[in-house]
Amino acid sequence: MSDDGGSRPEEEGFVFGLSIPQDALGRLKRVLYERYGVKKYWVVDPEAKQVEVWALEGRGYLGPKVYGFEDEVSVRTIPELAILLNQIFG
Repeated sequence: MSDDGGSRPEEEGFVFGLSIPQDALGRLKRVLYERYGVKKYWVVDPEAKQVEVWALEGRGYLGPKVYGFEDEVSVRTIPELAILLNQIFG
């Protein structure tokens, strides 16, 4: 738990982020998420209308798997949840 009573990202196993994929802050976040064992995180790029999904495998991330405007993204930790990106990016 964090100091404010909420969960820390590594406890939940995934993080949602809004970031431009190639910026320095995005690269820094990826290094930190790897270090602290965040199993999966998403980078949402509203300009490109795409989502990158990074999955931790061993000591590093595989990916990204890139989803575009017409794709549906499933959330493995919440099997009932599938996100239709065309409804998000409309």
